[in-house]
Amino acid sequence: MQGFEHPSFTPLRLRDADGNDHEFHFRSLLLGDQLSLEAFELAGDDETAGYRFQTLAEADSEPFALLGQLMYGVNYCGRPCCLTE
Repeated sequence: MQGFEHPSFTPLRLRDADGNDHEFHFRSLLLGDQLSLEAFELAGDDETAGYRFQTLAEADSEPFALLGQLMYGVNYCGRPCCLTE
């Protein structure tokens, strides 16, 4: 896709139902005609140790709408999280 720019999002801190904080970082990947947006938690030295969420959409999708869709999934996955101040 010509002229594609990867969206940049600030890390987001969420608190789970048990009161534990989780900081999610975001990464976008262009996969042909699809855009993947990932939210991942860095837990220690191993990037794969924390929570990880991903959503796929058309490459020309609105990045903030995709972020909203991704965060909806984060908030409703088994143990609800809520935003902290």
